[in-house]
Amino acid sequence: MKTDMATLYARYPALARVERRNDHRLQARLALVNRLPKRSRGAEIGVFTGVFTEFLIANVKPVEFWAVDAWDIHGGTAWEPPKGASWSAYVDHGNLTYEAARAAATARAGLHTVVTAESVAWLDSRPEGSLDWVYLDTSHHYDATLAELAAAARVIAHGGLITGDDAWEGDAGPNFGVLTAIRDFTRSHPWEVSYLDRGQFVLRRDT
Repeated sequence: MKTDMATLYARYPALARVERRNDHRLQARLALVNRLPKRSRGAEIGVFTGVFTEFLIANVKPVEFWAVDAWDIHGGTAWEPPKGASWSAYVDHGNLTYEAARAAATARAGLHTVVTAESVAWLDSRPEGSLDWVYLDTSHHYDATLAELAAAARVIAHGGLITGDDAWEGDAGPNFGVLTAIRDFTRSHPWEVSYLDRGQFVLRRDT
């Protein structure tokens, strides 16, 4: 059943503005989601307000699922984009609070587990081979993405997938290092790109 967000929108007006304004690219992500095994064990890391969380759960119907985001782990109450930042509107120019985003994600996750944690720390806490897939959508920094890929590789079961967002051709700068990190990771680890389209990527072990 679709999550009723009316109460949360009334409580957090910035949440309503963000979700009305932002392009969640669900149809662009559908081809990737269709590659995930049904009734599997997975995690989305970098959840934001949980719009894609709800989409994943509805389509994959996982038996176990974790929605993981850092949210307020570094302190503060809201995202604070620098003046002129390209992503300012994405967080309603600093008006969207961590509390609102986490509340929305928790509502959309339903009975599944919502975790406030750093990406690599959470992956490192998981048993080896305990997930069938992971979807990464965090800082997009090169170093952070490379560390996440390495940490994810340990916890993905045989035949499982590392997937994620924002792997764009021509990505550059500290906030868009995903594709470069993927290429460097697959050169040094036994994984290969099996899908890359519209910013979405899927990696599988090169067996």
